[in-house]
Amino acid sequence: MKTQRPSRLELYIEVLASLEELQTSNLITLQEKTQIGQAFLKHAISFLEQQDLIRKENVGNETLYKATPRGERVTRYFLVQGEEASCTLVK
Repeated sequence: MKTQRPSRLELYIEVLASLEELQTSNLITLQEKTQIGQAFLKHAISFLEQQDLIRKENVGNETLYKATPRGERVTRYFLVQGEEASCTLVK
């Protein structure tokens, strides 16, 4: 039996939720946390930056990523929607 692949939106939310949990993260740590392939993760980071949902900061010679306040609001919105949907399925 095949498991359904997560949608792009679900992967974007996973990246945002992980960044919110980690506070700040580099690409490698974020990849380990999300279990998303590096190619798509780079695409997701670029997309989320363009949407002002995450911010890139250069600290020394390392690039760190952090969720913006807007990104945190989006994450909370989708996580609450997901909880409500799962509660509806259980009833």
